[in-house]
Amino acid sequence: MKADLAVIRSNYGTRGDLERVRSELSAELHTLDIKLSVLTQRFDSELSQFVTKAELQKELRIWVGGSAIALFFALASLQFAMVSALKP
Repeated sequence: MKADLAVIRSNYGTRGDLERVRSELSAELHTLDIKLSVLTQRFDSELSQFVTKAELQKELRIWVGGSAIALFFALASLQFAMVSALKP
């Protein structure tokens, strides 16, 4: 029984070991917190460069409207050219 207790005790750390582990984990968490705050700032700065839905809709309306007008003039010109070519 004493041999089993010795094996069990050898696998467990002492209070000093636990304090060392606690301080290492605390330092690691602090480092991760700093890295996370840097990433958050970087993402916030890059997100401001993206287009909003309202801006995208406005640009899309302009492009669709311009394309429709250009298509109308292209077809009208083509029809005028065909009518002029078919005149005797």
